[in-house]
Amino acid sequence: MSPSERRHALVGPISEWKHIREFQIGFLCEAGVAPDSYLLEFGCGTLRGGLPIIEYLQPGHYYGFDIRDRVIEEARKELAESGLEHKKPVLRVSHDLTSLDFERKFDFLWAFSVLFHMEDEILDACLRFTARHMQADGVLYANVGIGDRPPKKWQGFPAIWRSTDFYKSAGARANLSVTDLGPVQSATLRSSAPDSQMLMFKKEGH
Repeated sequence: MSPSERRHALVGPISEWKHIREFQIGFLCEAGVAPDSYLLEFGCGTLRGGLPIIEYLQPGHYYGFDIRDRVIEEARKELAESGLEHKKPVLRVSHDLTSLDFERKFDFLWAFSVLFHMEDEILDACLRFTARHMQADGVLYANVGIGDRPPKKWQGFPAIWRSTDFYKSAGARANLSVTDLGPVQSATLRSSAPDSQMLMFKKEGH
């Protein structure tokens, strides 16, 4: 396995890397992300989806964080090897969302295959963080596992399936409304995660 393949394997199956990358930038562009938008990615990993987003956005408009130090180190290597350091993305490691502060608000927040790896209390902290860092008309898009399955483990993280109503209640505790956008429109994702639904979180009243 090459160094780049080992890097890619840190965030999921290598065979799905390219397709999932293309899905993310395609979804976000269709959702209205523009080059001058400010976007924050939860669990940015090794920038599987982040690199084309960084390339698309204006310099300094992409922010991302991950809980794993090693992954962010690999993300910086990926950024350098892709010749995109001039885009000046902000990449951080954070182990505690209650103390993380980017000192700005975002038009779009993106959590791809992240929320279903969070225990309930961490999910609540994530949504409170979202409410603090979201523009008044901002939006968080996140895919989640919907259904009733026993929890699993993936690279030390839980994989938790929940109901849409659970996420709506969690959103309400952070004063966020939740809209179910339906199944993720991706053949690869439907086959590897058949219960994956896309949710949209917005501030109440917007």
